[in-house]
Amino acid sequence: LFWYSKSKNWIVNPQYKKREKEQTWINMHSPGERHPPERVLGGRMIYPPKGRHWTFIQETINEMEKSGRIRINQSSEYFDMKGKKIKGMPQYLTSSEELLDSNWTDIPGYSFSTGYPTENSEQLLTRVILSCCNEEDIVADFFSGSGTTVAVAEKLKRRWIGVDIGKFSIHTIRKRLLDIPQCKPFEILNLGNYQ
Repeated sequence: LFWYSKSKNWIVNPQYKKREKEQTWINMHSPGERHPPERVLGGRMIYPPKGRHWTFIQETINEMEKSGRIRINQSSEYFDMKGKKIKGMPQYLTSSEELLDSNWTDIPGYSFSTGYPTENSEQLLTRVILSCCNEEDIVADFFSGSGTTVAVAEKLKRRWIGVDIGKFSIHTIRKRLLDIPQCKPFEILNLGNYQ
């Protein structure tokens, strides 16, 4: 996939997938110092180890504490940035979902539900559309083929424009849209003397 924008007004909505590995507890510090260094955890002020910073901002820590995803591992000790020995290392539980990167091999690229030879999967187009636009935005596909893009756009409450020159394509798209419950009305326009 190529992603580009004609202007500075672009959208990227982060997408998540179910974590493949089991959730695990991780020490809540990362390399480098940040200011302010301290955080409040369990009602007390804590400082990170020297040369490190707490991985999360205070608001995120508060949310994670409420959902039970932060703990103090009492079997671990560290020296904080002020040189004080601290018993108990703050840790966080990894999420049940993980942020998607550019490797989308967890979903199929193609599907063959309509019998159209180059049909992309709805999972792929769902991820693309959710990533790059919001409800009521316009999605356009100028080589619509089996109509996966417009069908997914319709299901995700996006406005859409689908274009194709082939009669088989137009009939496939029309049927596919009419099979979507509560599909909004649409028009098929013929802009030339094609098959």
